[in-house]
Amino acid sequence: PFMREDLVDVIKLFYNNNNARVVNLPTNGLLPKKIDEGIGRLLVECPELAIHLNFSIDGLGATHDKIRGVPGNFNKTISSMELVKRKYGDHLKLMQNVTTVVTPEALEEVFELGVYLLKKELIATQFFEVVRGDPKDPATKNLTEEQLVSLRKRVYPLIEEQANRLFKNFSGVKKKLAKTYFMGFIRFVNNLQDQNYFGPSHWGMSCTAGETTIVIDHNGTFRSCEMRPPIGNMQDYDFNINKAMQSEAMKKEIEEIGGGSKANCWCTHGCWLMSSLKFNPKALLFRIPWAHYKAKNDRVKNFELPELDIEAIENYR
Repeated sequence: PFMREDLVDVIKLFYNNNNARVVNLPTNGLLPKKIDEGIGRLLVECPELAIHLNFSIDGLGATHDKIRGVPGNFNKTISSMELVKRKYGDHLKLMQNVTTVVTPEALEEVFELGVYLLKKELIATQFFEVVRGDPKDPATKNLTEEQLVSLRKRVYPLIEEQANRLFKNFSGVKKKLAKTYFMGFIRFVNNLQDQNYFGPSHWGMSCTAGETTIVIDHNGTFRSCEMRPPIGNMQDYDFNINKAMQSEAMKKEIEEIGGGSKANCWCTHGCWLMSSLKFNPKALLFRIPWAHYKAKNDRVKNFELPELDIEAIENYR
């Protein structure tokens, strides 16, 4: 997103005209100057806007560089995160996170990566995502069920450490409830992702793609979900989002996604899992706390972050 010279102006349009109060910005962290300028402007010009700045890091050092195809990528991204923390780390409206896509190539480094980021105090949260859809290289999706189960168990203490830091100013029952819901939410989403990693598996709730969400591409075409084909162009609907979402094309799309015997569009896409979850009271009230309870054996009492050679990680070249 930071390659766009007009990024801040676009966000301001939605902030001023549509009352948008949360923006999620994914980034590979390779444009520190533009990230600095963009975040600095947004915090001043959109004072009520909550900003989730999500960096992509898929492995440690050379592994991340190889996956991304950019020499020095890992250290450049970390430097960008350190810059943001140094200049804006005390701003209550800014949350810095990391998303890690788990592949066989980096599987053994995922836990250590999580420890490293927490030791450096660079993140509020880190999400461990499985590869979604059909990648160009099928080998990136060659994880076994046993590997996924082991991964979730190993990183769960890191999720709890994130919760401890997020809710450090809470106390008593409020803190316990906040931690339970945060950790249960993560585990619930991860469970559904893992179930769908090997093929479509019903979520146990409706997918609201096209009903509560819309994807608009760079050329004006729109779709219900990133993983489904375009179904129209905003130009044909006067660039009116409501008209596009209420169109016959979108109604047909919604029917194909979740209608009767055609309800076979189930995936690992975290954004759509989470957006659908918001509109499912049963999941919000019962399934999330239950997911936390079922994961009780993965929790580690008195967990402490293990020692780590940070200098060696950062001097890998």
